[in-house]
Amino acid sequence: MRDEDKLLEEKYAKLGIKVIVYGSLFDIKLDFTPEEWVDLINTEGEYLPICCANISRVRDIIVNAARHEHLVSAEELREAYVLLKDHGCETIDDEHPLDYLMKLWESVKDDVEKRPLVAKDINDPMEAIDVLFQASGSIAVDDLFRKSSEDQRYNSLLLRNLELARLIPAIRTLYAKIEELNPGPVEGWGIFKGDDLARTRYGSAIYNHKEYALEAGGDLDGFCVKPVRVTIQNGVEILDRDPVKFVSKSDDDLKACEF
Repeated sequence: MRDEDKLLEEKYAKLGIKVIVYGSLFDIKLDFTPEEWVDLINTEGEYLPICCANISRVRDIIVNAARHEHLVSAEELREAYVLLKDHGCETIDDEHPLDYLMKLWESVKDDVEKRPLVAKDINDPMEAIDVLFQASGSIAVDDLFRKSSEDQRYNSLLLRNLELARLIPAIRTLYAKIEELNPGPVEGWGIFKGDDLARTRYGSAIYNHKEYALEAGGDLDGFCVKPVRVTIQNGVEILDRDPVKFVSKSDDDLKACEF
């Protein structure tokens, strides 16, 4: 952990707020009571009843936090704040859990907004996966075109662009890691019925030797063996080389396996 991240965590711990800071990630713990958690998640609850797309999205954010040790990302906390503000929740009672949620964002926003949360290069694949996971909860199109006011539409588009800006470097990092792990093309022999690759209890029915494939599929009526190449770009490709050795016992199936 970087020294500045540790100091930031200690700063908020003194204020009774638990934050977890890691690189570009900034998570905040939601400190609802057990009764408040249950009520907020319940669509028929008192605090967050069914109302509109804004409220549904706020509930989704809270449910996502409940699944992850009560931690919410700074981006999702910001989104919840904007949605609640658009909904007119600034005037709710001080004891209301949504008032706590809005004040929690106001407590951390200065430090969050100082951090390079968007369009930041990510070198750690695990951090990239975290970004993808967090953004997946925020990017939803269900209410994008149902905003009633210009400000609401603007906020929705703003939040969408912020999340997409975070996704691009994360995807770039994971793609580079995948390329690093790429072993190159692997060729073998697959057991097919028509154009469909058979499966075994261990996965796809592909073998490194034709003899193994023939032995494995020899008793399967209507199946044949075809040469294949497997790559990360295209998956399984049937190769147009070497005569196909047919396993099928049926003339009709034999014709179906011809190239």
